Amino acid sequence: MNVSKQWLNEFLPVEDMSALADEFSMHSQEVEVVRPLLAPVALVVGHVTQTVTHPDADKLSVCQVNIGKETLQIVCGAPNVAKGQKVIVATVGTVLPGLVIQEATIRGVTSKGMICSLPEIGLEAPFGDASGIEVLGDDAVIGSNPLEYLHLNDTVMELALTPNRGDLLSMMGVAYDVAAIRSTSITLPSINLRESSKTNPISISINTPACMVYSARVLEDIVIQPSPAWLKARLIASGIRPINNVVDITNYIMMETGQPLHAFDLDKFGSEHVVVRFAKAGETIVTLDEIQRTLTKDDVVITNGKIATAIGGIKGGLHTGIDATTKRVLLESATFSPVHIRKTAQRLELRSEASSRFEKGVDPQRTAWALDRAATLLQELAGANVFQGKAVAGEPPKADVHVVLSLSSIETSIGMPLSVVTVESLLRRLMFEVQTKHNVFTITIPSRRGDIHTTQDVVEELARLIGYDNIPSIVPVGVTKGGLKPHQRTRRRVRRLLSSLGLHETVTYSLIPEASASIALLTNDPWIKVQSPMSETKVVLRQRILPSLLEVVKYHHARQLQDVRLFEVSHIHNHANDEVVAGVLSGKAHSARWHQKDPVSFYDIKGLVERLLELLGATPTFAQGDVPELFHPGQSAVIHVDQQVIGYVGKVHPKWQKHYELKDTFVFEILVSSLVQPTAIALVQPIPKIPGVTRELTFVVGLNTLAGDVVNAVHAAPTKYLTSVQVYDVYTTSERSITLSFQFQDDTKTLSSESVQADVDSIVAYLTSKNIRFKDVTG
Repeated sequence: MNVSKQWLNEFLPVEDMSALADEFSMHSQEVEVVRPLLAPVALVVGHVTQTVTHPDADKLSVCQVNIGKETLQIVCGAPNVAKGQKVIVATVGTVLPGLVIQEATIRGVTSKGMICSLPEIGLEAPFGDASGIEVLGDDAVIGSNPLEYLHLNDTVMELALTPNRGDLLSMMGVAYDVAAIRSTSITLPSINLRESSKTNPISISINTPACMVYSARVLEDIVIQPSPAWLKARLIASGIRPINNVVDITNYIMMETGQPLHAFDLDKFGSEHVVVRFAKAGETIVTLDEIQRTLTKDDVVITNGKIATAIGGIKGGLHTGIDATTKRVLLESATFSPVHIRKTAQRLELRSEASSRFEKGVDPQRTAWALDRAATLLQELAGANVFQGKAVAGEPPKADVHVVLSLSSIETSIGMPLSVVTVESLLRRLMFEVQTKHNVFTITIPSRRGDIHTTQDVVEELARLIGYDNIPSIVPVGVTKGGLKPHQRTRRRVRRLLSSLGLHETVTYSLIPEASASIALLTNDPWIKVQSPMSETKVVLRQRILPSLLEVVKYHHARQLQDVRLFEVSHIHNHANDEVVAGVLSGKAHSARWHQKDPVSFYDIKGLVERLLELLGATPTFAQGDVPELFHPGQSAVIHVDQQVIGYVGKVHPKWQKHYELKDTFVFEILVSSLVQPTAIALVQPIPKIPGVTRELTFVVGLNTLAGDVVNAVHAAPTKYLTSVQVYDVYTTSERSITLSFQFQDDTKTLSSESVQADVDSIVAYLTSKNIRFKDVTG
């Protein structure tokens, strides 16, 4: 929303827009920027006293221009320059956008200035005509500032509005808020409507619940012409292109009141009966932008009883549009359902100033007032004769909201003591009606504030008027001891541990491309697809984090960053809303030094997962099994903790490495909820003072037996001093030889050979009973 200083001054006095912007940002909505409508330039009004054709160029004119203090000779190439015109002149030294005016010789003729068009002084298309110079009215004073004459010497404050503040999409709404902030009053525009003796012939039928009220006036003897300079300037400051006086007035009233209007050429309308209904499936209409649009049964249309003449609340039809031949006007003001307008605008990709206001909700009590205000301006600026009475169908929805709020609850919510007088004063500054009894306020919210429904909304209004910087900071008083829940502690530990292990945390979108959805399922839950996605890359709610992480790796690789170590902790969108931690390794296993150039392997990421789980107090086991489509079936493993599957680790399948344009990449994904151990306590073991004993034994197994199964069998064997066992070597021929390294330890004494051998014999005997044959390699 662009707020014009000149326009705002019609409601209440404002001297410094920058100061107002600071106040507005602190007490209402964010102000993005305060800027002059046009960059300040030294321009003057000139009078063309003589024009002759350039002696050496037929398309150039040599003009004598009186600027008050002197007469300048200016060479002009505009086709519409003529003797007797009042024009905009930039003298030598004037700085224009991208140009400094200098005295020049053009084909042998001296030129001491420039006669300007509006785009040349900074008013770009579509607001200014670049085909020729701007010709001012005869009442322009020679030597004066042409920006003042054109009402373009304005300052604009651009607001960044939140969706709930639809009331600020109008100058009246902004004026109400400024008046509340500054504790002053506003002056509303007056309506001086003079109706003719003719009676309004229009009848209206509303056949859809999506239109709550529809009112219309008829005006005749319309004179279509350009709008006056002040009205054009107001629209330009608001970012709207002036067209003609009738269309400009409807846009002006919309920006002034927040109520969109529409003007039909009544002679083209084809009926005196207006029917508002849902469109028929497949019904078409050519809108004012000359595009044929196909409608559905959920779209609201304005019809003449037979055919659609406008898409309700969004865009008018071309065949009933206002043009130079228009003499009679049917002027509409209505209230439509925000939901229907939003859905239609989204589906047709047809957003307009009108639809943006209807989507957020307009003030239903202002509909009739805006219609009469527009009729008044059409009477003044288009010579219209206004027929008696308004044709009205429907009833404005009851919009006043009543909120009951006690002083103590306000003080508790805001966190500071307040008096009854203070609260009443703040509410009246907002122009809310208030009745007080026993420190309880009964507040009536005006219909223009459709965003206020609850006690919390009212408290927020009071707090922003007080000023958030004026509310003291206090420590909350309570007996509840703060602390993290088990799953919160686990999540925090996971993030901290992975960061300490050299991975960088990332946060990605929960929406992924539809093409990635098949690999993004962690469960058998159906996909959740967004009905109106922002883009083709954000369509489906993910059930796996890894596709998003692989997109990040792809992004890094495209920028020559090959060594990538990332992780993310986030919820996925399945029936249980599980929280998952996922990680990815790509590139070199270590920094790219001359002696450390090995690429990342399965064992790097497996070791990382083992270390993470061990630090979290879990003992993982890894086994081959069914892995998701994203994983390479021959270089991946299922992760078990306490015989339950908690995740997967391994290499990305070549198909998906090709899809994401990656080289060898390794990933893991683990359910965080499976790691929550509320009673787990990390135990610190001292460094042994007595050295241990290491033995290596080789066992022979079948080709289908996993090394992990052998290690698990060793742990199950009855031993006294065994502290750890690791796979030392694997040799495969027609059968598999697995060499294990054993560590034996006693913290109280040095182990004897006999004690160690007893444990070794026990291990060999137990594994032999499990058909795992010991191979003596000592001989």
